[in-house]
Amino acid sequence: MTDKTPKKGRFFVGSLGVDSGTIFLSDPCYIKHHPELYDESQWGKFVDAKYPKGNDSPPTIQMFDGICTSTNFGDGEYPVYTTFDKDGSPTKIEVIFTRYTTEADEAKEVEYQ
Repeated sequence: MTDKTPKKGRFFVGSLGVDSGTIFLSDPCYIKHHPELYDESQWGKFVDAKYPKGNDSPPTIQMFDGICTSTNFGDGEYPVYTTFDKDGSPTKIEVIFTRYTTEADEAKEVEYQ
């Protein structure tokens, strides 16, 4: 049997697909409280909440019990890294918006103790 406790360090854990030039980070249990997040017909309400000041809105805001941010390049596949402490618990997650996912990212998969 293999121990599935990640080693300490920073590892590639996957890619984040973006199709709106925007990502939303939240605990999934909060979606049930915000139909703007699960009903595609409500997309306009989501956009209005993200851009309350039109083009003068900040690129990253707190909304609907989460954080919403624009990406650097718009749509694409962005690499995601998680940093684990010595006990294998995640301490940080990073989405790299300055470039798309590469084979070099994929070669840095999680290592286990």
